[in-house]
Formats: sequence, C-alpha cells, structure tokens
Amino acid sequence: DRDYPLASQNGAEANALKQFTRVKRVPLPAELVEHFGHMQCNCNMGIFPQVSRAWLTIDSDIYLWRYEDGGDLAFFDGLTDTILNVCLVTPRPGILQSHIKYLLCLSTPAEIVLLGVSFTTPQGNPCEELHLLPEPLFILQCEQMVTKSLQGTSLGRIFMGGKDGCLYEFSYQSQQGWFGK
Repeated sequence: DRDYPLASQNGAEANALKQFTRVKRVPLPAELVEHFGHMQCNCNMGIFPQVSRAWLTIDSDIYLWRYEDGGDLAFFDGLTDTILNVCLVTPRPGILQSHIKYLLCLSTPAEIVLLGVSFTTPQGNPCEELHLLPEPLFILQCEQMVTKSLQGTSLGRIFMGGKDGCLYEFSYQSQQGWFGK
C-alpha cells in the first residue's frame, strides 16, 4: 500500500509525487522531424548542457540544436557508418586554433571522428550560433575496436570503452595548418 500512494491521499509520499510537474516542453525542430522517415537502423539522443544543446543521431548523421527554444539547428552528414556513441570534449590546451571551443567525438563501427565546434554571435542576436567544421580534424580507423562508450575529461583527454572490455584513449596532437597551431 505504501509503495504506490494515490495522489489524493495525504502523507509524505503523496506530497512528494505532487511536487513533480512538467515545466516546459520543447518539440524537436520541424526540419529534423522529416529526417525520421529515412532512418534505417539506429537513433540516439542526449544533451550537452555545457553548450545548452540537445543532440540526435539518425544512422550516420548527427543534429544539434538549442534545447531551450529548438533553434540553431546544426548537422553533420559526412559519415558513411552508423554513429554509435557521441561526446563533447574541451580540447587539450595549445593543440587547436582558439576559435575551436569543443571537439565533437563520434564513434562508428569503423572509426572515431573528431569534429571542431565553434561559435559566433550574429549581430543583433543575443544567442550564440554553433558551427560544426565541415571536415573532421582527426580520424582514427578502428575496425577491430567497437566502442560502447565515449567520455572526455576537462583536460581534453578522450577515453573509449570497448566492446571487448578494454579501456582505450584517443590521443590527438597538434598539426600544422588552418585548424592546428
């Protein structure tokens, strides 16, 4: 009887249940909903609170948008394999140009890809716009290692939990060029 108190009952359990209310519901961006019809095998969703964005993968594509209002939809569709895991990482200091604020790490059955993430503030708009660089900054071929999880540290290290039970680290370094120092 005490496991499932009715909302009309009195008591601490009933009062605790009454405290849960829906605060705000933001639907998926309209542009994104039409892509669900093309899904073939995999869909995942999550949030990146550090940049106030939600993300959604549909097969080999990833979409990011502001979860507060559903605006500023960004996407990357440059992969051929299904995205299995996603994480957002602060880059290691001194490795990339200063306009790249984060690395978006995507794992597929064949590779780990790091995309550069930058922000701009359009004139007259108080919200920053997120931009994904169109080409990966780093690619690690890993056909023998299927990832089950990805996690970045505040110092820019990227760890991967393998399906084989091992822990791996993706170590990236500076390269000369447009995006590297």
